Amino acid sequence: MSDAPSPKTSRGQRSRARIISTTRQLLADADLSSLKLDAVAEKSGVAKSSVLWHFGSKNGLLLAVVEDIFEGMQQLIQEMELSDLDKRGRLKKMMLALADEMQRTPEANTLLISFIVNQTLDQTIIAQIKSMYGSYRQFIRRMLESSGVPVDDHLPAVILALIDGAFLQWYLQPDQISLRDLFARSIDLMTLDQAGRN
Repeated sequence: MSDAPSPKTSRGQRSRARIISTTRQLLADADLSSLKLDAVAEKSGVAKSSVLWHFGSKNGLLLAVVEDIFEGMQQLIQEMELSDLDKRGRLKKMMLALADEMQRTPEANTLLISFIVNQTLDQTIIAQIKSMYGSYRQFIRRMLESSGVPVDDHLPAVILALIDGAFLQWYLQPDQISLRDLFARSIDLMTLDQAGRN
């Protein structure tokens, strides 16, 4: 028996990927409130029922977009060549790449923040968001550990809070605040703190 996906399965995967890509393009050009599933379906070249079959709802589609963007960020960082850098250099390179990617794809964080503050979400979406945040904390833990930074149970949550807060500051005033500078400064503070503990 072959492990290769059936043509029907791979066609479904391609449709799903195309719908997510189209939604990202539409969100880059407009705001969340103006996004309509009819427009997503039309621009994707699929029926609206296909969009609903893959994602269940507009919120399900938007959550899939956030997951897709963050998976891309994680992959970008995992593929970096870091062996020639010291631990501060590794951490800085990863954080600055993350800052660049967040600036390139601000829709991911804005969607996630919108989901978090929206109290009308169904419990399935809320559970998915909690799971995503848990996996982001684990990713940050692995990123720090691979950089040689000692990690306790709270540090990944603190860094994720810093990332979210820095993103909001940049998003609200991009002409006054540099996300890269905020991330670089946070690395200075973390390494200063680590030096003070040794």
